[in-house]
Amino acid sequence: MDFDEYFKNYFELIDSKLKTRILLQLYFKPFGYSPLSISSGEKGTQFIEVFKIDGQAYVPPSSIKGSLRRIFEIVAKAMLKDMRTLEKLMLEAHKETENQGITHYSVETKKIVEDIINQIRNKKRTEIFDIIPEDVLKKDMLDIKVTKELEPLLTPFCPICRMMGGPGLKGKLKILNAEVKGQTSFSTHVSINRASKTYKEGYLYSREKIEIEYLYTEIVIENLLESEKGLVKSVLSHLMKVGMEVGGAKSIGCGALILDSQKSKSFHVNYDTLSQEQLLKAIVNPRVINPISIEQLINEL
Repeated sequence: MDFDEYFKNYFELIDSKLKTRILLQLYFKPFGYSPLSISSGEKGTQFIEVFKIDGQAYVPPSSIKGSLRRIFEIVAKAMLKDMRTLEKLMLEAHKETENQGITHYSVETKKIVEDIINQIRNKKRTEIFDIIPEDVLKKDMLDIKVTKELEPLLTPFCPICRMMGGPGLKGKLKILNAEVKGQTSFSTHVSINRASKTYKEGYLYSREKIEIEYLYTEIVIENLLESEKGLVKSVLSHLMKVGMEVGGAKSIGCGALILDSQKSKSFHVNYDTLSQEQLLKAIVNPRVINPISIEQLINEL
């Protein structure tokens, strides 16, 4: 790999200068009968309560982001054949585990890291130390592994991590807020022994659920690259046709949502094309631009 080309691409991928912004105002409705179960996280209790703030049912943006991350992973890996070589390698290696978090380790990516470090040593490029610790270069090559301190060398080349965030990299997609409208209800269930796949006699518990009218969320995506537009278009189409799952108790039919494209809208701002007056207004509030439907946005990207 040519190091100068790698470095040029690296900084282009993480460039933070605001060029474009997409604001999505999305309304989701239940897919059939599918209440939300967003619990407060307590386990082993006989009453599983809905997460609330000031007495109001609340859906944490992290729950929505987690669901979207899974969809981005599915869609991105289905588009492997259209990816450039380095992005394809990162996607194939991308995985997330409870112990290690997000990693991009494979035989191929280890060779890439070794090649980069060799070229850093030969060319004495100090700007790399904005990305990784300088003491990494003092290690013997046999001791160098794709660990957390080296992951930032790879993360910007992973389309999933560029969109949703990864080791050493802030994602382009941000959940601004989430609002749920609906009434709470209760249902009683029998606990299951997963080992024997039988119910536990005498173990009943109650679950509080939200019978939702809608779930509303605002999402911002900044500086979308040409190579990322197809991914975002496919994810939006997925939300309209297949939907997403949010919260817990999915095995009993909770949390299945579908995008209401009639109520949802978007604002697509290209700051390079605006007058100075429009530019100042649109930086503060992209809603000054005329809204377009989700279908129009998909066609525009």
